[in-house]
Amino acid sequence: MHSFIIISKEAQTRNTYLVSFLNQQKLQTFDIVSIEEEGAIGIECIRAVQKSLFLKPLGEKKAIVIKNADNATLQAQNALLKMLEEPPINTIIILTATKKDLLLQTILSRCQIITLSQDKDKEYKDTSVTDIFSLSIPEKLILAEKVGKQRDAALLWLENTIIAYHMQLHSNSSKDLLTVITALQQSYTTIQTTNVSPRLVLEHLFLSLLK
Repeated sequence: MHSFIIISKEAQTRNTYLVSFLNQQKLQTFDIVSIEEEGAIGIECIRAVQKSLFLKPLGEKKAIVIKNADNATLQAQNALLKMLEEPPINTIIILTATKKDLLLQTILSRCQIITLSQDKDKEYKDTSVTDIFSLSIPEKLILAEKVGKQRDAALLWLENTIIAYHMQLHSNSSKDLLTVITALQQSYTTIQTTNVSPRLVLEHLFLSLLK
C-alpha cells in the first residue's frame, strides 16, 4: 500500500511523525509536494496536486502530502479518492488528520491508517511497535495478552507494526519479511471483521509464524 493517513489530535505530533516518515523514505526534497490550508481544502487544491501526480521524480520516488485532510470538502474528497484509486507506482500519498470520522469511508479503505498511540487512552499507551523477532515464546504470549485485551489496542498495534516492517523492505526485501507483513495484515483483517478474541489471533500469529 502506497497511501497513508496519519491520525493525531495534536498538529505537532502529526508533523513530527510526518517528518520522520519522510526521512525514512529517503526522498529528495524536490520530490515532496505538500499542501496545507488554514481553512477548508477545496477541489482547486486537489486539482493542483493532481497535476504533479504523474510527473517523474528526480529520485526513485516522490511523495504527495495533504495536511489536515479532514478539512477537505466533500467535492475535494471525491477528487482525492480518484488519486488514491490508481496512484503511480513511484508515488506515496500521505494524508494527515485530527480524526478519521470526517473522511470518506472509501478514502479510509484505500489507505494504511497510522493512529499515533500518544493520543490513545492510557490503556493503549503500551501498544508501540515491538521487535517480535527478539522475543522468546513466553514473551510473545505476554505481549499477546497485553495488546489483545482490547480490540482497538490490538488493531493499533498491528497497524504500527505493519508500517514499521513495511519500511524495512527498502533495505531488506527478503521473502521472510514479506511473509511476516502478509501474516500481520491477515491478522488485522481477522480482528477487524470477526468477533474472535484479539488475544487468540495474536497468539496464533506469534506461535505459528514468528518463531
